[in-house]
Amino acid sequence: MKIAPFKIEEWMNRYESSALYDLTTTCIKPLSLKELCSSVPDEIMNKNLGYGDIEGSDRLKDAIKNLYINQERENITVTHGAIGANQLVFLSLIEKGD
Repeated sequence: MKIAPFKIEEWMNRYESSALYDLTTTCIKPLSLKELCSSVPDEIMNKNLGYGDIEGSDRLKDAIKNLYINQERENITVTHGAIGANQLVFLSLIEKGD
């Protein structure tokens, strides 16, 4: 496959690291992990990164519930990603023979 060079990208690769002002980029200077983590509270830094409560914690359900008027925790279903949510929708709408 022949792909023509992307001229602006080549130009930026050549000059962007030495430019005093960069008005061409859509990104910001990335943070180091040290910079990122320096402002994170210990409560978050000490959090275990496991799956957690499979059905969603009460704290999460309360936070979601508070986004809506007159909602209850038991009406909220938490899934692990969109694929889990899609599966629940399909299982509730589609039956054998559909």
